[in-house]
Amino acid sequence: MTRTQKSRRTARQNQPDGREAEREPRWWIRDIVIAGIVALITGGMIAGTQVYIQSRLDTEAADRAERLENLRFVRERSTADPYQPRPFRGIDLTDQTVSGLYLPNADFHGAILVGADLSNTTLRDADLREADFADSKLYGVDLRGADLRMAKNLDSAKHESHMDEEKGVFVMAGICWDKETQWPEGFTPPQMEMRPIGRELCRG
Repeated sequence: MTRTQKSRRTARQNQPDGREAEREPRWWIRDIVIAGIVALITGGMIAGTQVYIQSRLDTEAADRAERLENLRFVRERSTADPYQPRPFRGIDLTDQTVSGLYLPNADFHGAILVGADLSNTTLRDADLREADFADSKLYGVDLRGADLRMAKNLDSAKHESHMDEEKGVFVMAGICWDKETQWPEGFTPPQMEMRPIGRELCRG
């Protein structure tokens, strides 16, 4: 075998199998593919987050608009007529100002009154069963004859209070009510006192 033939044979032996070369992509092609996949995943996550945030913002805006419309609906029915229909069952008045309104016999059964300002509002003989009063303001509210059975979070409502010397604790005060007022089971009603409500004196 000549020297030239030996060189050609050695070159063929040192050359990698073509099929193996095809199975292993060049390193820069692999990196480009990986980078593309990562970019797609990251882009999808960012787009999904933006859609979620926008959806939340749209929902919150719609909720605010609904509550403002609910407030308008309630205010329109604040009249001296005690027989004016006031169908507010389940209404959402979260963080709305409902103070100083005249709403006797109103149906607030299951209403969401979280953070609502009900100061000096007349709710005489109103149905307030299962209404949620969390963080609501009840300064001077008139609850004579109102039905508050199963009402929620009355303990967290904001109201006037004073020290009960016998019990050594601050107790609820400044709320107008009478013997016809029905309270949630286990709830301690505010201490009865003379409170001016509008033009009249309320004993409650």
